[in-house]
Amino acid sequence: METKKLTVNQVKSFEDQLAIVNNGDSKKAVLDYSDKKIELTCTLSNTKVCKWDNKYPESHNHYIVKFKFGKNSAKFDFFDSLHNFETGQTDKTEIDIFEMLYIFLSDCQIATDCYFFEDFQTEFGGTKENYNACKRALQKFERVFAGSGIDLYELSNYIQEKYNF
Repeated sequence: METKKLTVNQVKSFEDQLAIVNNGDSKKAVLDYSDKKIELTCTLSNTKVCKWDNKYPESHNHYIVKFKFGKNSAKFDFFDSLHNFETGQTDKTEIDIFEMLYIFLSDCQIATDCYFFEDFQTEFGGTKENYNACKRALQKFERVFAGSGIDLYELSNYIQEKYNF
């Protein structure tokens, strides 16, 4: 599968933004989807520890990603890799931000596919806290995109195919 290139205008406007280096620094990206624009803002926060890493909970950069469609918006937490933390890599590309959204959408899909906690536990072996986090992600997605005609699975597939995730 061939990765699609961003247009010159998209790259120029994104690259004009300052690098994410310190807490509070952010970058904005816009995902064009079916003639609709989803605005994303990725902010380095480092205000939370990574609960799912029992060995190195404080060794992941914490980002807050805001997604906005029309007048509706919501935020989700994203924890970066241990490698990026150890190497001081805090800046994000537009593709990185789209991948953060894709991972969030994957959590939403888990909540849709696993209607009951028992299904989630059988499929992923996760805790009730993990399951509830997926359910909260789905509620955020539904609140932002209610009545928009944007389908969770179609949006996720579009991002996966366009950016080769």
